[in-house]
Amino acid sequence: MTFFKMSKAELATRLDVSARGMDLLTALTNMSNSPHSIVHMGIELGRWLNRERLSESQLQFCLEKARGLVIANSRGNDFYKAVMSGTRQQAVGPLFAQPSGSLGRIMTDDPFLCWVTSTTACLFEFHGEDFISDVLCSFIMQAHNNGGKTLKEYQLAWHPLRLQLKPVLQKIVSSMWLNVVNSGVVKRNQQGNLTSLPLPTELKEVCPRGHNMESHQLGTILCQLRDAQGEVIIESDNVIANLTLWLIYHFKGRLRVIVSGKIVYDEVLGPEDSLVEHRTKKFCRADGPCEDVSNAEVKILCCISGDIQKILSGTYDTQMTMEQTPRVRQKLYQPLRYPPGASGKESIRVLVRQTAFEIVSWILKLRLSQEASSNEILFNVILSEVERHTDLDNLYVSDILARVPSVINMGWGDIKAAVVVFSPPYATESSTIATKFNEDDEMDFEIAEDLESLDSDSEEATPEYILKYFPILRDLMEKVEKSCRCHHCLTPKGNSTLKEGCLRHTAFMEVMTYIAHSISDAFGADDCSQKVTRVMEDFGVLHILHDITLGSIKWRAWLDTAARVLLGSPSIEELVNTRDDDDYTVKSDFFDADQFASTVIAVQHGSLAVVAPWLDISQPLSITNCFGFKIVQGRLGLYAPDGSQFQSLQGESTVIETQHSDDVQNYTELYPLASEKLGAEVALKVDICDVQNNFLLVPTGQSQYKLLMRVVSGCHSRFLDPTRAMMKLAQPVMSVSCSHKFDSAITIQSRAPKLKMYDYDELLGRWPDGGLENLDETASSFQAQGQEAETNDKNDSDAEYSFPAGQYCRIPAAGERFEVSDSIHTFKVSQVLDSYLKYNTALALAFSDVTILTHGPACLSCILDVGASLSATNGIIDTNQNRWVICRSKHPKTGQYADDQRYPDSRKRIKAAR
Repeated sequence: MTFFKMSKAELATRLDVSARGMDLLTALTNMSNSPHSIVHMGIELGRWLNRERLSESQLQFCLEKARGLVIANSRGNDFYKAVMSGTRQQAVGPLFAQPSGSLGRIMTDDPFLCWVTSTTACLFEFHGEDFISDVLCSFIMQAHNNGGKTLKEYQLAWHPLRLQLKPVLQKIVSSMWLNVVNSGVVKRNQQGNLTSLPLPTELKEVCPRGHNMESHQLGTILCQLRDAQGEVIIESDNVIANLTLWLIYHFKGRLRVIVSGKIVYDEVLGPEDSLVEHRTKKFCRADGPCEDVSNAEVKILCCISGDIQKILSGTYDTQMTMEQTPRVRQKLYQPLRYPPGASGKESIRVLVRQTAFEIVSWILKLRLSQEASSNEILFNVILSEVERHTDLDNLYVSDILARVPSVINMGWGDIKAAVVVFSPPYATESSTIATKFNEDDEMDFEIAEDLESLDSDSEEATPEYILKYFPILRDLMEKVEKSCRCHHCLTPKGNSTLKEGCLRHTAFMEVMTYIAHSISDAFGADDCSQKVTRVMEDFGVLHILHDITLGSIKWRAWLDTAARVLLGSPSIEELVNTRDDDDYTVKSDFFDADQFASTVIAVQHGSLAVVAPWLDISQPLSITNCFGFKIVQGRLGLYAPDGSQFQSLQGESTVIETQHSDDVQNYTELYPLASEKLGAEVALKVDICDVQNNFLLVPTGQSQYKLLMRVVSGCHSRFLDPTRAMMKLAQPVMSVSCSHKFDSAITIQSRAPKLKMYDYDELLGRWPDGGLENLDETASSFQAQGQEAETNDKNDSDAEYSFPAGQYCRIPAAGERFEVSDSIHTFKVSQVLDSYLKYNTALALAFSDVTILTHGPACLSCILDVGASLSATNGIIDTNQNRWVICRSKHPKTGQYADDQRYPDSRKRIKAAR
């Protein structure tokens, strides 16, 4: 029986490769019948070549050498279909995602090159890019060896062909990891269909760790087995994982795995009459490390004319393979590697998990208050009960997260003794100094501010800083120090600085990793990227804990951590160009310069992206569950306004930010909107303005895009920042409702504040409408004190407003009038907005000004009654006492109010924290 025998059909196929082989345009044409897709993929491939500094001739040479060497079996074909599956689909709001035009997908669609994709995906289960590119080099060089003899290791290392293949294959493999393996395509979908290449469960149970061959030997053996005919026997002490997995997806005969005489795997993988039998001697322990089998031998035998002869041999479990790390996506909360032989590493892992659990639990239970004026989405953290807060601050970190992280229910919290998670280092000293000024509350406030600045702002987010505030981490460091043998830990009162290689540093970073995974889990991630870094990283958790010590939780920092865990992307700070727009650095009077800050709403890494779920402001918004993301496979992009073209993001890693809203100060100053005249009867009415919106995606740097939202209604067209709506909901706002008809009229009296009514067209063109009435004033924070306006001079016959009787309104007695602060300039009231888009647009344009929302129906008199009771807080001087009122109605289709259920009726007042 002949060992390597090629069928006539395969021989004809191989001979016809040069004539029918793949040119890149052929693969591109097969990808889609749409000419726009062809152009898109061709452009993306060209950009990849330019980014990787490769020429077309280099890529063409490599692909020609790799063409037609292997034809996969049916399981491999199922994997190819999974990689090529997917269509353009909506992500969130205006953003869509289309399948990537990466080189890995292009090669997958070619029948003569797809084996490179499946081979790479198989080996990523056990190895990294450099190892895999070496396997492919060895495979291709052995296949093109004209001498007939198998090349030795030293011959492969110095072969001239390697110099041409290795650089290109290295970049191809990296691209496949980024766009195929790391994107999440290589896993089982919800229906259980095959879209992954893991080792079968029955083989995984034989040895959970896995035993692997070296790269050059594996490439050589794969080349020999690609056309195996007859019967082949592979003998070893243990199951060779990387070799067996490749056979499962590429061998077209029968594969049988026998361990210590027991058949554990027996499958027919193709129609050919051939057999590969992998015979091993040992089962490995499932609950512990494998026995030492370093440099164990593997033999490949074949049956030739009835005789079994050894044709190849090699070794496995060498230093090269033991140092390899799988690069496929991993489950969350996997432990870090400790140095081999580290004393007490199992007990350290238990302590680390307990510490991480306690910190995560503490963070989830933190109470939040709303920031009155901010240029980003953030919440204030209430770290002590003595801090000022309102009855409505029943908001916790767990409320704003998309879901509860699974670490809470993993049974890690078994610390029996009481633990102190957080304690400011200068709390006692600060309180002692502050109590000396009890008689002057303003002085107390200023000193507290100074102490906070002295203690925290001057220090960076370092492990040493975090240890000062978290006693539970200091306790962990003291316990781990007893097991560490580094110089700093052995020296009495040694340096407290944590350094790479010290067990304390490893334990600290493992805690940070678990916290980062819990944040990503809470945002919606089910797994994590297996990104390999030179040093251990904290994924931005140090900055999050640093912000908490300063009393805040910021969207940008939490998104950065969650995205880095899920995507394996660089930090947002590395991707974002922080330079200010030159056109807007000298603005004054309109609103503060910090209002021009942008919000990151999406991060793309390879063919996987995350998008803020509240980007679509045509839908109802709420701060509940707002800290989360939608995970999208493919390349994010935007349709052109006419729908003719699709613009996708370019580059390996990119971020999308929003563009600030247009400045309309010049228009509002030249053409101010007149207030309602004295004696006029005014009532709310349903707004009937038409509104349209579209989006533009503008590149502003190598890894940065700006999303521009254009809203058009009647006589006005304006670019605005859609994330300002969520930002406004994260600030304290007033909500009012009553039992009256919303169109009940009022009469403007002489002592009433000014009243301006805006239909949506005027609102879009004017708000925040900082016209001539308040040019010398600045926006500030307010608190609703929940007190009724005092009544006096009951014999005065003048009344400010005509009030109908109602549940939430004061009914003036005969001759009674209300006293309203003369400092209130103007009530700026929208007509009743009939869609979420209009309502959320109004929220986005209100900025940090005093805003009143109608919670359900509310009449104008009740709105003005409640609004008049608001007053300035914190002793701010020159406050702008205008009121912005946003009225809303039932949605015409859903019948629901565009409201946020956090806000109760008008009998409650929300105090705005500074």
